Amino acid sequence: MTNNFKEQLKASDSPEVTQLVWRALRSVFGASEMIPEGNLTEQFKGIDRYYKGFKIEHKMRTIYYPDILFEIVSNDNTNTLGWAEKKLDCDVFVYGWLPINTVYVFEYKDFKKTWEMNKKVWISKYNRKVAKNDTYNTISIPVPITELLNKIDQYWLYEGSCMTGHTNSG
Repeated sequence: MTNNFKEQLKASDSPEVTQLVWRALRSVFGASEMIPEGNLTEQFKGIDRYYKGFKIEHKMRTIYYPDILFEIVSNDNTNTLGWAEKKLDCDVFVYGWLPINTVYVFEYKDFKKTWEMNKKVWISKYNRKVAKNDTYNTISIPVPITELLNKIDQYWLYEGSCMTGHTNSG
C-alpha cells in the first residue's frame, strides 16, 4: 500500500478527527474553541491546532495497533528528519486511533524528553516500519504503548467520553 501525504493531511482534518481531538483537549484543559493552524509552514513546525493558547500537534491513525509510531525519517530520499527527531514548536502532543475513539494527550516537552532518553534502546529493540509513499519512504519505530507509558512522567488518556490523568513517580 502506498501512502499519500496530501490525503493523510486531509484525513487528519476530517470532522471525526477534529471532534475526537477537541473532546480530549476539552477534558484536559476545559472548554474552549479549537482553532486550525491554517498553513503548511506551521504544519511542518508541528502545529496543527491552537487550543486555549496552546500549540497542538496531533497524530491520528486510522487502524489500531498497540504502539506509537515514532517517525524518525520523513523522506528517505532527502534524509529529512521525522517528527520524532525534530524539535517541534508545539506545547501539547496528541496521539490517537480513530477506530477505537482513543487518544493520549502529552505535554510535548515530557514526550520529547522520553523519546530522547529511550530512543537508542527502542531503535535497536523494535523493527523499523517503512511506509511507502509515491517517490520516497517514511521510516518509523513502533514503540508499544505500555512501554512508553511506563517511561513518561505524565499523560492523559481519553477513551470514548472518559478522561483519566496519570503520573509516574520516578
